[in-house]
Amino acid sequence: MAYWWDGNPNERHWVEIRKIPGIGRSLECPDHQSNSDGSHGRNTWYELVHSVRRGEIIYHYNEREQRFVGRSVAAADAEHLASDHAYVVDLEDFRPIAASIDLAYMRRRSATLFRLREELQAVHPDDTIYTPFQFRGSTLYGMMSNYFAKLPRDVVLELFGPDGLAESVLPLADDALQPPPDEGDGDGEFRVPRSARAEASTAAAPDAQEQHSPLEVDRSRIDAKERLRRCVDVPAEPHLLGRSGPTALWPKESSATAAPA
Repeated sequence: MAYWWDGNPNERHWVEIRKIPGIGRSLECPDHQSNSDGSHGRNTWYELVHSVRRGEIIYHYNEREQRFVGRSVAAADAEHLASDHAYVVDLEDFRPIAASIDLAYMRRRSATLFRLREELQAVHPDDTIYTPFQFRGSTLYGMMSNYFAKLPRDVVLELFGPDGLAESVLPLADDALQPPPDEGDGDGEFRVPRSARAEASTAAAPDAQEQHSPLEVDRSRIDAKERLRRCVDVPAEPHLLGRSGPTALWPKESSATAAPA
C-alpha cells in the first residue's frame, strides 16, 4: 500500500497510543478488524504497524495518563505472524520523556497542530494522512482511539523540539542545588559520585519482581533524571513492565474504527 510519506527519509516517526502494560517493549496488534457480526475485515490503522522499518522512531502516548511518556526505536522491520494473526515490531533504546507533553500542553498548541495537519492534507489531497489527533473545529479534542498513527516530522519538531525529547521544556535546575566547584575533577566537568550513580541506576531500573503502578515507576525515573540531568545521562528501561505474547497485549477492538484524519 502506498503512503504519502513513501520515499521521504525525514518522515520516520510514529505514535503508539496505548492503555496497557508493555510500552517500550514492542508494538503488537491484530492483522485484521473484528466486526460485530463476527466477520473479519481490513483495518488500515493496524496495517501501519506492518509498514514500520528498522531504525524508525516510535513515540509512546499513555492513554491512561494522557501524555507522551517516551520514545523507542524499531529494532527490526515489522513482522507478520500469520499463525497469531498479528503484526509485531520489537523495540529498543527506550528513552523517557521527562517534560510534561500531555493533552493540556497539546491543546495550547491546537492552532499550530491544526494548521500543520491542514497544510499536509493540502499537499496530499488524495491521501489519508493518518495523524493521531481529533479536532473539533480547529481545537484539539484528544487523541484518536486507534492504536497506531503517523507522526509527521513537523509535528515532532513542534511537540518535542530539535532533540526529539522536549528537553527545552524542562525548567532549569536551581543553581543552589549544583555541586560546589571543588567536587569536580579539575577539567571543569563534574563527576557523579558512585553512590549517586547507583541510586540513579536503581531508580531507572526497578526490580522486575516488584509490583509498581505505571505512574509510580514513571515518576521515580523522572525524579532521578531531574536530579542528575546536568551531571550524567540516567539509563532508562521501559517504565511499564510486562509482556506475555501478542494476543495478551492487543488493544481492545471495537466494531467501528475512528475515521482517518
